[in-house]
Amino acid sequence: MSGAKEWTIRLAMAAVFDRHGDRTRAAEQYRRWLAAGAAAPAAERNEVRLRLGRTLFAAGRNAEVEPALSPLAEAGGPGAAEAMLLIGRSQFRRGQQTAAVQTWQRAAQ
Repeated sequence: MSGAKEWTIRLAMAAVFDRHGDRTRAAEQYRRWLAAGAAAPAAERNEVRLRLGRTLFAAGRNAEVEPALSPLAEAGGPGAAEAMLLIGRSQFRRGQQTAAVQTWQRAAQ
């Protein structure tokens, strides 16, 4: 199977798993796509990274949200504000209120 076709299939599988509430399998497919899709355009990689972060947050896997979204948040550009919002929310859920407020303040700048 060609690389591009495999990427497309992984994204489709992740979306189906996510829609049906199987967040663990969705996150696994997003991570596999990110590992295999190094040659994809940055905008596409950022969108998949954001989907991964949303999925992890929805699954309550708060400790995994920040590592998944930090590269996007630090790079700036499209999706960075949402990434920072999700990072802050995951920090808040983990009892790190001060860190959450600081993250949200950075997102507002």
